[in-house]
Amino acid sequence: MGIFNIEKFEIENKKRNLESKSSGVVSSTKYFPVFEVDGKEMIFKPLSKTKPYSTPLFAYSEVYWSYLLKKYIDKKNPQYTLATCKNLSQEQPKYYEKGTIVENILQDGEELVNLLELFRKYPDSLVDINDYINYCEVQYDYENILKSTFFTERKDLGEQLAEQILCSILRRDDNYHYENVSLIKKDNKFERVAPIIDTEFSEMFMHIDEPNYHTSKFSSYDSGMSPVFKYKEGLSYEENYMNFINKAQNGSIFDKYGYFHTGNIRKNIKCIVELYPDVARRFISKLELMRKEVEKLSIDFDDNYLGEFSSEEWEANSLLLKEGYSKEDEKYKFAYEKAKKTMIRLNKDQFNKQLKREVLWSIDKLTYILKIFLDINDNKKIDIKNYEETSLYPSKRELSEEELEYLTNFLDQQKNQK
Repeated sequence: MGIFNIEKFEIENKKRNLESKSSGVVSSTKYFPVFEVDGKEMIFKPLSKTKPYSTPLFAYSEVYWSYLLKKYIDKKNPQYTLATCKNLSQEQPKYYEKGTIVENILQDGEELVNLLELFRKYPDSLVDINDYINYCEVQYDYENILKSTFFTERKDLGEQLAEQILCSILRRDDNYHYENVSLIKKDNKFERVAPIIDTEFSEMFMHIDEPNYHTSKFSSYDSGMSPVFKYKEGLSYEENYMNFINKAQNGSIFDKYGYFHTGNIRKNIKCIVELYPDVARRFISKLELMRKEVEKLSIDFDDNYLGEFSSEEWEANSLLLKEGYSKEDEKYKFAYEKAKKTMIRLNKDQFNKQLKREVLWSIDKLTYILKIFLDINDNKKIDIKNYEETSLYPSKRELSEEELEYLTNFLDQQKNQK
Protein backbone atom coordinates (compact mmCIF):
# COMPACT_ATOMS: atom_id res chain seq x y z
CA MET A 1 0.00 0.00 0.00
CA GLY A 2 1.07 3.59 -0.57
CA ILE A 3 1.15 4.37 3.13
CA PHE A 4 4.48 2.50 3.37
CA ASN A 5 6.31 4.57 0.74
CA ILE A 6 9.58 6.19 1.83
CA GLU A 7 10.25 9.92 1.54
CA LYS A 8 13.80 11.30 1.27
CA PHE A 9 15.30 14.38 2.96
CA GLU A 10 18.78 15.86 3.44
CA ILE A 11 19.89 17.41 6.72
CA GLU A 12 21.30 20.45 4.89
CA ASN A 13 17.75 21.43 3.88
CA LYS A 14 16.28 21.48 7.38
CA LYS A 15 14.48 24.58 8.59
CA ARG A 16 15.49 24.16 12.24
CA ASN A 17 15.86 21.60 15.00
CA LEU A 18 13.02 20.67 17.33
CA GLU A 19 14.49 20.32 20.81
CA SER A 20 12.60 18.28 23.40
CA LYS A 21 13.88 17.37 26.87
CA SER A 22 12.17 14.80 29.07
CA SER A 23 11.19 16.01 32.53
CA GLY A 24 11.29 12.68 34.38
CA VAL A 25 13.99 10.91 36.39
CA VAL A 26 15.19 9.04 33.30
CA SER A 27 16.08 12.00 31.13
CA SER A 28 16.99 12.43 27.49
CA THR A 29 17.11 15.28 25.01
CA LYS A 30 15.80 14.89 21.47
CA TYR A 31 16.95 16.98 18.53
CA PHE A 32 14.66 16.31 15.58
CA PRO A 33 15.22 18.15 12.27
CA VAL A 34 12.24 20.12 10.98
CA PHE A 35 11.60 20.60 7.25
CA GLU A 36 9.15 22.82 5.41
CA VAL A 37 7.05 21.01 2.81
CA ASP A 38 4.30 22.85 0.92
CA GLY A 39 4.16 25.51 3.62
CA LYS A 40 3.82 22.96 6.46
CA GLU A 41 6.36 22.10 9.15
CA MET A 42 7.29 18.43 8.93
CA ILE A 43 9.22 16.82 11.80
CA PHE A 44 11.67 14.03 11.05
CA LYS A 45 11.62 11.51 13.89
CA PRO A 46 14.78 9.44 13.52
CA LEU A 47 15.28 5.93 14.80
CA SER A 48 17.51 6.15 17.85
CA LYS A 49 20.65 4.06 18.18
CA THR A 50 20.39 4.15 22.00
CA LYS A 51 16.65 3.69 22.62
CA PRO A 52 15.92 0.31 24.28
CA TYR A 53 14.93 -2.44 21.84
CA SER A 54 14.78 -0.05 18.88
CA THR A 55 14.76 -1.61 15.41
CA PRO A 56 13.48 -0.40 12.01
CA LEU A 57 10.17 -2.03 12.94
CA PHE A 58 9.61 0.87 15.35
CA ALA A 59 9.17 3.16 12.34
CA TYR A 60 6.82 0.70 10.63
CA SER A 61 4.81 0.56 13.85
CA GLU A 62 4.36 4.34 13.78
CA VAL A 63 3.12 4.25 10.19
CA TYR A 64 0.87 1.22 10.68
CA TRP A 65 -0.84 2.43 13.85
CA SER A 66 -1.09 6.09 12.87
CA TYR A 67 -2.89 4.99 9.70
CA LEU A 68 -5.45 2.86 11.60
CA LEU A 69 -5.93 5.30 14.48
CA LYS A 70 -6.40 8.27 12.17
CA LYS A 71 -8.87 6.45 9.93
CA TYR A 72 -10.97 4.71 12.57
CA ILE A 73 -10.45 6.41 15.96
CA ASP A 74 -9.73 10.13 15.57
CA LYS A 75 -9.20 12.08 12.35
CA LYS A 76 -7.03 14.58 14.27
CA ASN A 77 -4.28 11.98 14.76
CA PRO A 78 -1.32 12.69 12.46
CA GLN A 79 -0.24 10.25 9.77
CA TYR A 80 3.40 9.15 9.97
CA THR A 81 5.36 8.33 6.82
CA LEU A 82 8.58 6.36 6.45
CA ALA A 83 11.51 8.62 5.62
CA THR A 84 15.28 8.93 5.44
CA CYS A 85 17.43 11.97 6.26
CA LYS A 86 20.81 11.94 4.56
CA ASN A 87 23.81 13.01 6.71
CA LEU A 88 21.76 13.24 9.92
CA SER A 89 24.17 10.89 11.71
CA GLN A 90 27.04 13.28 11.05
CA GLU A 91 25.20 16.01 12.96
CA GLN A 92 23.63 13.75 15.61
CA PRO A 93 25.62 10.49 16.00
CA LYS A 94 22.98 8.93 18.26
CA TYR A 95 20.46 8.83 15.40
CA TYR A 96 20.16 6.61 12.36
CA GLU A 97 19.41 8.29 9.03
CA LYS A 98 16.07 6.51 8.76
CA GLY A 99 12.89 7.13 10.67
CA THR A 100 9.54 8.76 10.00
CA ILE A 101 8.25 12.18 8.97
CA VAL A 102 5.10 13.74 10.43
CA GLU A 103 3.36 17.10 10.33
CA ASN A 104 3.82 19.35 13.38
CA ILE A 105 0.63 19.06 15.46
CA LEU A 106 1.10 22.48 17.10
CA GLN A 107 -0.24 25.75 15.71
CA ASP A 108 1.11 29.23 16.53
CA GLY A 109 0.98 29.97 20.25
CA GLU A 110 0.36 26.35 21.26
CA GLU A 111 2.56 24.27 23.57
CA LEU A 112 2.59 20.72 24.84
CA VAL A 113 2.22 19.96 28.56
CA ASN A 114 2.65 16.30 29.49
CA LEU A 115 0.92 14.67 32.46
CA LEU A 116 4.05 14.76 34.61
CA GLU A 117 4.41 18.50 34.08
CA LEU A 118 0.66 19.02 34.57
CA PHE A 119 0.48 17.40 38.00
CA ARG A 120 3.71 18.97 39.14
CA LYS A 121 2.14 22.35 38.44
CA TYR A 122 -1.31 21.38 39.75
CA PRO A 123 -0.71 18.83 42.55
CA ASP A 124 -3.56 16.48 43.36
CA SER A 125 -3.90 14.35 46.49
CA LEU A 126 -4.91 11.35 44.36
CA VAL A 127 -1.92 11.53 42.00
CA ASP A 128 1.46 10.62 43.52
CA ILE A 129 3.50 11.86 40.58
CA ASN A 130 6.76 12.30 42.52
CA ASP A 131 7.43 8.54 42.63
CA TYR A 132 7.06 8.20 38.86
CA ILE A 133 9.96 6.91 36.73
CA ASN A 134 9.58 6.40 32.98
CA TYR A 135 10.52 2.77 32.44
CA CYS A 136 9.78 1.14 29.10
CA GLU A 137 7.88 -2.17 29.15
CA VAL A 138 6.10 -1.13 32.38
CA GLN A 139 2.33 -0.60 32.41
CA TYR A 140 1.19 2.56 34.20
CA ASP A 141 -1.83 3.18 36.41
CA TYR A 142 -4.13 5.89 35.01
CA GLU A 143 -7.01 5.40 37.45
CA ASN A 144 -6.15 8.22 39.85
CA ILE A 145 -5.24 10.53 36.98
CA LEU A 146 -8.66 10.00 35.39
CA LYS A 147 -10.29 10.57 38.80
CA SER A 148 -8.21 13.65 39.61
CA THR A 149 -9.80 17.05 40.16
CA PHE A 150 -8.34 18.33 36.90
CA PHE A 151 -9.98 15.68 34.70
CA THR A 152 -13.13 15.49 36.83
CA GLU A 153 -13.71 19.19 36.16
CA ARG A 154 -12.75 18.84 32.49
CA LYS A 155 -14.84 15.86 31.39
CA ASP A 156 -14.10 16.68 27.75
CA LEU A 157 -10.39 16.16 28.36
CA GLY A 158 -11.10 13.09 30.47
CA GLU A 159 -13.00 11.48 27.60
CA GLN A 160 -10.18 12.22 25.17
CA LEU A 161 -7.60 10.76 27.56
CA ALA A 162 -9.76 7.68 28.17
CA GLU A 163 -9.97 6.97 24.43
CA GLN A 164 -6.22 7.37 24.04
CA ILE A 165 -5.61 4.92 26.90
CA LEU A 166 -7.83 2.41 25.11
CA CYS A 167 -5.78 3.01 21.95
CA SER A 168 -2.60 2.25 23.92
CA ILE A 169 -4.14 -1.03 25.11
CA LEU A 170 -5.21 -1.90 21.57
CA ARG A 171 -1.66 -1.59 20.23
CA ARG A 172 -0.21 -3.01 23.48
CA ASP A 173 2.03 -0.03 24.06
CA ASP A 174 5.07 -0.86 26.20
CA ASN A 175 6.06 2.76 26.72
CA TYR A 176 2.80 4.49 27.61
CA HIS A 177 4.12 6.53 30.53
CA TYR A 178 3.06 9.95 31.81
CA GLU A 179 5.49 11.89 29.62
CA ASN A 180 4.10 10.34 26.44
CA VAL A 181 0.64 11.81 27.04
CA SER A 182 0.27 15.57 26.58
CA LEU A 183 -2.30 18.33 26.53
CA ILE A 184 -2.23 21.30 24.18
CA LYS A 185 -2.14 24.65 25.94
CA LYS A 186 -2.75 28.08 24.39
CA ASP A 187 -3.23 31.48 26.04
CA ASN A 188 -2.94 29.79 29.46
CA LYS A 189 -5.87 27.49 28.64
CA PHE A 190 -5.87 23.76 28.00
CA GLU A 191 -7.50 23.32 24.61
CA ARG A 192 -7.50 19.54 24.17
CA VAL A 193 -5.52 16.36 24.70
CA ALA A 194 -2.76 16.28 22.09
CA PRO A 195 -3.22 13.77 19.25
CA ILE A 196 -1.45 10.43 19.57
CA ILE A 197 2.13 11.02 18.46
CA ASP A 198 4.11 8.06 19.82
CA THR A 199 3.18 4.53 18.74
CA GLU A 200 6.56 2.87 18.16
CA PHE A 201 6.61 0.67 21.29
CA SER A 202 3.76 -1.59 20.15
CA GLU A 203 4.33 -5.17 21.34
CA MET A 204 3.34 -6.48 17.90
CA PHE A 205 6.50 -4.86 16.49
CA MET A 206 8.90 -5.64 19.35
CA HIS A 207 11.37 -8.50 20.00
CA ILE A 208 10.66 -10.16 16.67
CA ASP A 209 14.19 -11.56 16.77
CA GLU A 210 13.43 -13.07 20.20
CA PRO A 211 10.27 -15.12 19.53
CA ASN A 212 10.04 -16.74 22.97
CA TYR A 213 10.27 -13.40 24.73
CA HIS A 214 7.86 -11.84 22.24
CA THR A 215 5.17 -14.45 22.85
CA SER A 216 5.66 -14.42 26.64
CA LYS A 217 5.21 -10.63 26.72
CA PHE A 218 2.07 -10.95 24.58
CA SER A 219 0.64 -13.57 26.95
CA SER A 220 1.55 -11.48 29.97
CA TYR A 221 -0.42 -8.57 28.50
CA ASP A 222 -3.45 -10.84 28.03
CA SER A 223 -3.19 -11.92 31.66
CA GLY A 224 -3.03 -8.31 32.82
CA MET A 225 -6.27 -7.46 30.99
CA SER A 226 -8.31 -10.37 32.28
CA PRO A 227 -9.87 -10.98 35.69
CA VAL A 228 -8.13 -14.05 37.15
CA PHE A 229 -11.03 -16.44 37.64
CA LYS A 230 -11.81 -20.12 37.27
CA TYR A 231 -15.22 -21.56 38.15
CA LYS A 232 -14.96 -23.87 41.19
CA GLU A 233 -17.48 -26.69 41.30
CA GLY A 234 -17.07 -27.01 45.07
CA LEU A 235 -18.61 -23.56 45.57
CA SER A 236 -22.16 -22.42 44.92
CA TYR A 237 -22.95 -20.36 41.84
CA GLU A 238 -23.50 -17.30 44.03
CA GLU A 239 -20.11 -17.74 45.73
CA ASN A 240 -18.43 -18.14 42.35
CA TYR A 241 -20.19 -15.05 41.07
CA MET A 242 -19.09 -12.93 44.04
CA ASN A 243 -15.56 -14.23 43.53
CA PHE A 244 -15.61 -13.23 39.85
CA ILE A 245 -16.91 -9.71 40.55
CA ASN A 246 -14.30 -9.27 43.28
CA LYS A 247 -11.49 -10.33 40.93
CA ALA A 248 -12.78 -8.07 38.16
CA GLN A 249 -13.01 -5.04 40.43
CA ASN A 250 -10.08 -5.57 42.79
CA GLY A 251 -7.64 -7.76 40.91
CA SER A 252 -5.82 -10.77 42.26
CA ILE A 253 -2.68 -11.71 44.16
CA PHE A 254 -0.78 -11.70 40.86
CA ASP A 255 -1.15 -7.91 40.65
CA LYS A 256 1.23 -7.55 43.60
CA TYR A 257 4.10 -9.18 41.76
CA GLY A 258 6.02 -8.70 38.55
CA TYR A 259 8.18 -5.95 37.10
CA PHE A 260 5.77 -5.07 34.29
CA HIS A 261 2.70 -4.23 36.46
CA THR A 262 0.31 -5.68 33.88
CA GLY A 263 -2.54 -5.60 36.39
CA ASN A 264 -2.74 -1.86 35.69
CA ILE A 265 -4.23 -2.69 32.27
CA ARG A 266 -7.34 -4.20 33.87
CA LYS A 267 -7.54 -1.30 36.36
CA ASN A 268 -7.43 1.24 33.54
CA ILE A 269 -10.15 -0.53 31.55
CA LYS A 270 -12.37 -0.83 34.62
CA CYS A 271 -11.92 2.86 35.48
CA ILE A 272 -12.68 4.04 31.93
CA VAL A 273 -15.86 1.97 31.76
CA GLU A 274 -17.03 3.31 35.14
CA LEU A 275 -16.30 6.96 34.31
CA TYR A 276 -16.98 7.01 30.58
CA PRO A 277 -19.11 4.01 29.52
CA ASP A 278 -20.18 5.79 26.31
CA VAL A 279 -16.51 6.20 25.33
CA ALA A 280 -16.07 2.44 25.77
CA ARG A 281 -19.17 1.67 23.68
CA ARG A 282 -18.11 4.00 20.87
CA PHE A 283 -14.64 2.48 20.96
CA ILE A 284 -16.05 -1.02 20.47
CA SER A 285 -17.96 0.23 17.42
CA LYS A 286 -14.79 1.77 16.01
CA LEU A 287 -12.91 -1.49 16.57
CA GLU A 288 -15.53 -3.41 14.60
CA LEU A 289 -14.88 -1.19 11.58
CA MET A 290 -11.10 -1.31 12.04
CA ARG A 291 -11.14 -5.10 12.24
CA LYS A 292 -12.40 -5.43 8.68
CA GLU A 293 -9.41 -3.55 7.31
CA VAL A 294 -6.87 -5.30 9.54
CA GLU A 295 -7.96 -8.60 7.99
CA LYS A 296 -6.68 -7.45 4.59
CA LEU A 297 -3.91 -5.00 5.59
CA SER A 298 -0.29 -6.05 4.99
CA ILE A 299 2.92 -4.05 5.21
CA ASP A 300 4.96 -3.54 2.04
CA PHE A 301 8.47 -3.73 3.51
CA ASP A 302 11.55 -2.20 1.92
CA ASP A 303 14.61 -4.48 2.20
CA ASN A 304 17.13 -1.63 2.22
CA TYR A 305 15.24 0.24 4.91
CA LEU A 306 14.97 -2.86 7.09
CA GLY A 307 18.47 -4.25 6.63
CA GLU A 308 19.71 -6.54 9.39
CA PHE A 309 18.71 -5.69 12.95
CA SER A 310 18.69 -6.87 16.54
CA SER A 311 16.66 -5.79 19.56
CA GLU A 312 19.91 -5.92 21.54
CA GLU A 313 21.86 -3.52 19.31
CA TRP A 314 20.90 -0.48 21.41
CA GLU A 315 22.91 -1.69 24.45
CA ALA A 316 26.30 -1.43 22.75
CA ASN A 317 25.31 1.89 21.17
CA SER A 318 24.20 3.27 24.52
CA LEU A 319 27.51 2.32 26.14
CA LEU A 320 29.41 4.00 23.31
CA LEU A 321 27.28 7.10 22.68
CA LYS A 322 25.73 7.87 26.08
CA GLU A 323 27.84 6.31 28.81
CA GLY A 324 31.32 7.16 27.59
CA TYR A 325 32.70 3.66 27.00
CA SER A 326 35.17 3.08 24.17
CA LYS A 327 35.17 0.28 21.62
CA GLU A 328 38.11 -1.24 23.49
CA ASP A 329 36.23 -1.66 26.78
CA GLU A 330 35.24 -5.23 27.59
CA LYS A 331 31.70 -4.23 28.52
CA TYR A 332 31.19 -2.68 25.10
CA LYS A 333 32.75 -5.67 23.32
CA PHE A 334 30.44 -8.06 25.16
CA ALA A 335 27.32 -6.04 24.26
CA TYR A 336 28.47 -5.65 20.65
CA GLU A 337 29.07 -9.39 20.20
CA LYS A 338 25.73 -10.18 21.85
CA ALA A 339 23.91 -7.98 19.33
CA LYS A 340 25.95 -9.30 16.42
CA LYS A 341 24.95 -12.89 17.22
CA THR A 342 21.24 -12.03 17.29
CA MET A 343 21.05 -10.05 14.02
CA ILE A 344 18.24 -11.17 11.70
CA ARG A 345 16.73 -10.35 8.35
CA LEU A 346 12.97 -10.13 8.64
CA ASN A 347 10.87 -12.91 7.15
CA LYS A 348 8.34 -10.46 5.72
CA ASP A 349 5.57 -12.90 4.85
CA GLN A 350 5.79 -14.61 8.22
CA PHE A 351 5.78 -11.28 10.06
CA ASN A 352 2.72 -10.00 8.16
CA LYS A 353 0.79 -13.15 9.05
CA GLN A 354 1.85 -12.88 12.68
CA LEU A 355 1.01 -9.16 12.81
CA LYS A 356 -2.46 -9.73 11.40
CA ARG A 357 -3.13 -12.57 13.85
CA GLU A 358 -1.93 -10.53 16.84
CA VAL A 359 -3.78 -7.32 15.98
CA LEU A 360 -7.03 -9.21 15.33
CA TRP A 361 -6.56 -10.99 18.64
CA SER A 362 -5.95 -7.69 20.41
CA ILE A 363 -9.12 -6.20 18.91
CA ASP A 364 -11.20 -9.21 19.94
CA LYS A 365 -9.65 -9.50 23.40
CA LEU A 366 -10.11 -5.81 24.21
CA THR A 367 -13.70 -5.90 22.90
CA TYR A 368 -14.44 -8.96 25.07
CA ILE A 369 -13.03 -7.40 28.26
CA LEU A 370 -14.72 -4.04 27.61
CA LYS A 371 -18.09 -5.78 27.22
CA ILE A 372 -17.58 -7.67 30.48
CA PHE A 373 -16.89 -4.47 32.41
CA LEU A 374 -19.78 -2.70 30.67
CA ASP A 375 -22.10 -5.52 31.77
CA ILE A 376 -20.80 -5.27 35.33
CA ASN A 377 -21.30 -1.51 35.24
CA ASP A 378 -24.87 -1.99 33.95
CA ASN A 379 -25.62 -4.68 36.58
CA LYS A 380 -26.10 -7.30 33.87
CA LYS A 381 -25.42 -10.94 34.65
CA ILE A 382 -22.08 -12.34 33.45
CA ASP A 383 -21.91 -15.87 32.07
CA ILE A 384 -19.15 -16.87 34.50
CA LYS A 385 -19.32 -20.59 33.63
CA ASN A 386 -18.16 -19.80 30.10
CA TYR A 387 -15.74 -17.02 31.05
CA GLU A 388 -12.28 -17.67 29.64
CA GLU A 389 -8.99 -16.10 30.69
CA THR A 390 -7.41 -16.85 27.32
CA SER A 391 -4.24 -15.85 25.50
CA LEU A 392 -3.15 -16.07 21.89
CA TYR A 393 0.01 -17.92 22.89
CA PRO A 394 0.41 -20.65 25.51
CA SER A 395 1.04 -19.21 28.94
CA LYS A 396 1.70 -20.85 32.27
CA ARG A 397 2.10 -19.19 35.64
CA GLU A 398 4.86 -20.67 37.78
CA LEU A 399 2.57 -20.72 40.81
CA SER A 400 -1.19 -21.08 41.08
CA GLU A 401 -3.21 -18.34 42.73
CA GLU A 402 -3.64 -20.45 45.87
CA GLU A 403 0.08 -21.24 46.06
CA LEU A 404 1.04 -17.59 45.62
CA GLU A 405 -1.45 -16.49 48.29
CA TYR A 406 -0.06 -19.13 50.69
CA LEU A 407 3.51 -18.05 49.99
CA THR A 408 2.61 -14.37 50.44
CA ASN A 409 0.90 -15.03 53.79
CA PHE A 410 3.87 -17.11 54.93
CA LEU A 411 6.36 -14.36 54.03
CA ASP A 412 4.19 -11.72 55.72
CA GLN A 413 4.12 -13.82 58.91
CA GLN A 414 7.92 -14.18 58.83
CA LYS A 415 8.30 -10.45 58.32
CA ASN A 416 5.97 -9.64 61.22
CA GLN A 417 7.81 -12.06 63.53
CA LYS A 418 11.12 -10.40 62.72
